[in-house]
Amino acid sequence: MTVSKANQTKRLHLLDTSGVLYVIGIGVWMIFVSCSGASYPVSVSSSNESGFGFIQLVFYVAAFFIVGIANQREDPSGHYPLFLLATVCLGLTLLLNILYMNMPSVHMLLLCSAATLGAGTGLGYCQWFTIISTKSMHDVKVILVLGSLFSIVSCILLNRVSLDTSLTLSIYVFAPLSLILMWLNIRAERSGNSPPKKTDYVHTKMKTIMKDVSLPLICAMALVLITPIASVSYVDTSAIGISEDLLAQIASFVALACIFIIWFPRKKEISLPQFYCIFLPILASTVFITSFAVPSTHWAVLFLGDANILFVSLLMITTCLLSSRKLQTSPVAIYGIFGGCVYFSGLLQRTLQYFSDAYGFSMEPLTIAMFFLYMLMIPTFFLIVSRTKGRKRIVSEEGTVYLAREFSESCTAIAEEYKLSARQTEILRFLIAGRDVTCIAGALYLSPNTVRSYKKGLYAALDVHGKQQLIDLVEAKRQSFVEMA
Repeated sequence: MTVSKANQTKRLHLLDTSGVLYVIGIGVWMIFVSCSGASYPVSVSSSNESGFGFIQLVFYVAAFFIVGIANQREDPSGHYPLFLLATVCLGLTLLLNILYMNMPSVHMLLLCSAATLGAGTGLGYCQWFTIISTKSMHDVKVILVLGSLFSIVSCILLNRVSLDTSLTLSIYVFAPLSLILMWLNIRAERSGNSPPKKTDYVHTKMKTIMKDVSLPLICAMALVLITPIASVSYVDTSAIGISEDLLAQIASFVALACIFIIWFPRKKEISLPQFYCIFLPILASTVFITSFAVPSTHWAVLFLGDANILFVSLLMITTCLLSSRKLQTSPVAIYGIFGGCVYFSGLLQRTLQYFSDAYGFSMEPLTIAMFFLYMLMIPTFFLIVSRTKGRKRIVSEEGTVYLAREFSESCTAIAEEYKLSARQTEILRFLIAGRDVTCIAGALYLSPNTVRSYKKGLYAALDVHGKQQLIDLVEAKRQSFVEMA
């Protein structure tokens, strides 16, 4: 069956007006994020003693979770809800900051400003992800590389100004400008060749979503957890004569160059489990070796840790997109839950930094012990990856299968009429798409026998006795829609 226009991914042309607008919008947004420090790892601010950075990160993480849970049942295809919420939060940040400048003794205004800034940035990220989800995977990778490059360059430039100046630029200049560009990009999306229509998403239970993303999520959380421990133990860049922030940007640039080579010249894919199994032994070996070396070599651990963060951030987005397209469920729902879990792990950095500074103890023994613990887990991940890699999956250009819109609507109507379960509805869609039991099993991570059992139950629920009768039922429902139209 052909791919419907409603479900086709849109191609990005960087040289036309919409492409330039999109790249500028992403670039300004990443500069705003770099100024505000509202993404992991969060910059240690001069207001850290007052809890500004910690509260900012807490509400940033909460925004991801709320968006993911709220959009589990319905995709925000109109784009505006997230944009309006982000605008309200960032507008409140501006207002609270003005009030705090006039009443510096009211410390609660500063904390509320941190909360709204964190929430607004998280909502804005989800909004941009909603727009990104309409692009092809090749264009998504181009966007991620360009956005990361904007972020790295802006962080290097902002490293020369004070944190207070950076936050002021973020709130008064880049936040309003990024919201304007976001609104223009939303308008450009809605005024495309086809009118905006609600995408046909299958209502997928959270259990099914978590089962599909559990392996990459565990790998991402483990990598995000281990990096702060190593960073707290090895904060020493004096030997190379550059600041910790500048080293982080150099590491990010090297990581971006590596992932660019993997994605484009070599045209290879790398998953989070694969990156976990490759990167963790390298980082663990570096920690172990530098523990017995002179302190001047400790910067290597920081370098690898910062490179790891960029890899995880980019692979997390591609993982969520591929999973949403395979399950035909809301992409922002998966991204919200996935991102919330990963960034929640980043809160450990704040906690460890506080205890390390307050009590002056060394984290090196704990770091080495945890690295060896993670290395022991690697064979398990190899077994899981090899098992899932051997299964035959449903693959198109974007790693998923779509039904023509009229057939998708027919399947949805039949599922509601016969009160089919979410899993039965998935099986129905795959069968109508012409897939066999083996393909369905590979796509849904089920055994062939389990798929046959679901197929038998589906036939019984619909009172059909073969695939042809199933197709006739869906075709009859489609014809009824055509006649009513």
